[in-house]
Amino acid sequence: FELEPEAKELFPVSVRMRYRDWASDGNEDESDLYNSGGMRKLWAKVIDAIGSAVAGLHDVTKLVPMLHQLGMRHVGYGLKPEYFQVAEKVMVMVLKEGLGDQFTTEIENAWVMVYGFMSATMLAGYNEMRAKIQASQSK
Repeated sequence: FELEPEAKELFPVSVRMRYRDWASDGNEDESDLYNSGGMRKLWAKVIDAIGSAVAGLHDVTKLVPMLHQLGMRHVGYGLKPEYFQVAEKVMVMVLKEGLGDQFTTEIENAWVMVYGFMSATMLAGYNEMRAKIQASQSK
């Protein structure tokens, strides 16, 4: 959230509660996004989705429609298109921190390449859905 502070608004307690570990006794502190179990779990889902996209690259005919639909759904979450770029920067920061000395330029480039493909496909779906919504509202 240091890169895009207003993005905090996308993750109220109601959203974070959907992703928290239900085995945990702890409640989500509305003001503490940095120690949120729900946010950790949600970010893990993002990283897992990127990993799944890598695994699915051999069958782009299934992967592209899935990512397109995912982008369409993100319109309803209040996401701004520029957040896709912010997420890429955060992903690199998290990987660099998590992998430490094992983080290389090759690893960074591979993740950025896959994320770029994913986000471009998702943005196409996102933009298509926004256009549909705008067209229906102008009728």
